[in-house]
Amino acid sequence: MDSTYAKNILETFLSYPLYSVYPLLATFENLPRAIVHLDGDKKNFIYVPGERKDRVLLVAHADTVWDGSYVSHYYGQTVFERDGIYTGIESDCGIGADDRAGCAILWMLRNSGHSLLIIDGEEHGQIGSHHIKEH
Repeated sequence: MDSTYAKNILETFLSYPLYSVYPLLATFENLPRAIVHLDGDKKNFIYVPGERKDRVLLVAHADTVWDGSYVSHYYGQTVFERDGIYTGIESDCGIGADDRAGCAILWMLRNSGHSLLIIDGEEHGQIGSHHIKEH
């Protein structure tokens, strides 16, 4: 995988709005065999079963500390890179790299044959993963 491709993928995922997981989840929902669960209550997830015999489950979360439940007003963040370091224009708001960078890595590994799980609600007490475990 070339570094320009990886950089473009990372920048795409960091450009998703911080106030909603849905644009990020929409990237994964049309993958073949994707199981999509969107309920709007931090229990969202997308699971893509792998096909490899030695598959493992690769997990990342789509929510950020800066989403709508954590802030009282809308955060629009513009992310830019300088000398290999990503930062945002708004100093009182993060760039969403936790865990949008992890989601970008899962996207780059989507054809690896491993299973993928993208969850919501991790930053809110692991609501999404507890929901999956219980159901």
